[in-house]
Amino acid sequence: MVYKNKEEEIIKVTFSKRRSQFIIPEFLGEYQCISIGPEEFTTWDGLTEVIIPESVTSIEEFAFSGCCNLTNIKMSKSLTKIGPQAFASCNKLTSISIPNSVTSIGKGAFSYCQSLTSIYIPESVTSIGNYAFSGCSNLDVTIDNSEDNIKVEKNAFKNCKSVKWLKKIKKIRIL
Repeated sequence: MVYKNKEEEIIKVTFSKRRSQFIIPEFLGEYQCISIGPEEFTTWDGLTEVIIPESVTSIEEFAFSGCCNLTNIKMSKSLTKIGPQAFASCNKLTSISIPNSVTSIGKGAFSYCQSLTSIYIPESVTSIGNYAFSGCSNLDVTIDNSEDNIKVEKNAFKNCKSVKWLKKIKKIRIL
């Protein structure tokens, strides 16, 4: 994890991978957690639940990738970025709540999370990367936006069960 203090000094902290439930500490002394670093929890087979503190604004690439027993994640309401393949191949993840603060979902972020059944993507999201939800064959996606207000890259929803847009494309009238 990446922690920062008031003087903008940054430290990186790694925790032992022995727990099934992990509450990420918001503070370590005067340092506050601001990011879940790349590959921080990758392939932590025993991890079933994680709680991310409100101070975290980004989850970096491969942060939880391959956590095959992860079933529950409580995300920060300050989160703005879900990085590439952050939760790829988390096979037991059945649901996830994307906070209204998130603006981008990276390439392959939730790819091959085969137990995901539904996801609501809030209006705040303006970018969804290639293959973000690819291989999620049981997934019903609901997007609280219109196709003209969000950049959706190639195959973002490949093999998903369904994709529903809640808002219509705004038609421009040329006079």
